Amino acid sequence: MSDTLIATFGGLWAMMAWGISDWIAARSSRRQWNAFDVNLAIQLPGLFIMLAVFFLTNQPWPSLAHALTISLAGLSFTGAYISFVKALSIGAVGLVVPLASLFPVITIILSVIFLTVSFSGWQYLAMMIVITGVVLLAVEKRNRNLPLKVQHQAAIFALIASFLWGLGNFVQNMVITKEPWQVILTFVNVSMAIAAILIVLLVSRRSFGRKIKEVSNNRLGLLAGVAVTTGSFGFYSGSNRAGSVIIPSVVAAASPLVASFLSWVFDKEKLTLLKRAGAVIAVAGIIMLNIL
Repeated sequence: MSDTLIATFGGLWAMMAWGISDWIAARSSRRQWNAFDVNLAIQLPGLFIMLAVFFLTNQPWPSLAHALTISLAGLSFTGAYISFVKALSIGAVGLVVPLASLFPVITIILSVIFLTVSFSGWQYLAMMIVITGVVLLAVEKRNRNLPLKVQHQAAIFALIASFLWGLGNFVQNMVITKEPWQVILTFVNVSMAIAAILIVLLVSRRSFGRKIKEVSNNRLGLLAGVAVTTGSFGFYSGSNRAGSVIIPSVVAAASPLVASFLSWVFDKEKLTLLKRAGAVIAVAGIIMLNIL
């Protein structure tokens, strides 16, 4: 089995789980929870799941340099998640999720410029086709129930999330083959959980114990966190085997296919002709990536 195919399978696994998580997180963010609380609820399951995996499978400790690099990526992901949840709390899923999913563009640009990462011309074309499909999925008619200013704010927060996710992926790409994927994912989750806890402590006027109790009642947020971690198993194992996060990132960026479908089925959001075309184009790009 080729490395590209393995990376694609890992990306597809992440695409499904992260799409489900995005949809669940959108529902959680629109209730009484603020972005910081939702972020903490999402990070806690990953922290406990990955610590259990790390110690039960006797994974080696990474070098200090690698641990710091991975943690830096985790901090970037934390900022991305908070911006993403904030965007979901005020904007439509069909707009926010696709815009935030443009992060592979940032990862590709930074990796080509600063790292020795190269693909064939056809592979780059296939990846651009996938991203084009994601862009079409982002085309959204103006929601007349929301002020134009609010919709613009949601788009800005989504694009900030996209940039920070792309930056974080670029950073962790430096060590993606130098440590077992379980180690990388564990330290990403630990750094994100610590950052989430510190942020909540800084912005909350309540005691930490009371805040944790409140966050634990956010069942949708916790469920979203489980879905994120489950998808990350595929993403990091595929990236580790392929030697780069780029192909899994591009494939996983098609998660709006899943989130938009769930929003269409359960939330009655319209799946326009452009969105349907975007779905077809994104799938065609994924297929093209593996047959050329």
